[in-house]
Amino acid sequence: MKGGFFHNFAESKALIVISSLASIISLVISIINESFFLWIILTISLTTLLFLIRLVFINSIFISELDTVNLYVFDSAIELEATETDDYISNNDLIIAIQANIAPKTFNQQPQGELKISFPSQLKTDFYWRSDIIKKTNETNDSCTFSISLKSGITFISLRSFLVREEQFQDFLSSRKCVEVQFQTDLNSTSKKETIFISTVG
Repeated sequence: MKGGFFHNFAESKALIVISSLASIISLVISIINESFFLWIILTISLTTLLFLIRLVFINSIFISELDTVNLYVFDSAIELEATETDDYISNNDLIIAIQANIAPKTFNQQPQGELKISFPSQLKTDFYWRSDIIKKTNETNDSCTFSISLKSGITFISLRSFLVREEQFQDFLSSRKCVEVQFQTDLNSTSKKETIFISTVG
């Protein structure tokens, strides 16, 4: 953790000083006790241990300063079931999660992400989210776009109660029959994409 004891210890020159003192003390003791070889091994071991401690904490500092954003979709498929009125519905939720690790320096620049969800125009669904960092920016009959202010943590958007009306079912069958989720940020030009296929029963 930044600012902690081990972090400050790893960043300071204390390791070099302690290692040098340990070497000198070990050499003096070895001369006094006439166990030179044993104390050389001990000195090397102590120096190596201190060096490894420094490497571990430098590595943790480096990782904490990296910006990473991942997209997850919790449901691999949507299954629509026929009802008595010949409509096709599914009450299962499709949950979209965006996991971000944003460095403090990057967070001060207010990074943004854009989430676009595309689906057949015959498919009706509702969108739910509770975070105030999510804003709906555009919605049509076959897509919905959200702007997300990125910060470290996990952000969720869910799609609920999928429905295809009986009079639109044949048109739905000739559509792409999938939900496409695409996410991109201004941190890099690479976009992340997931496709969830839709099947029908009955």
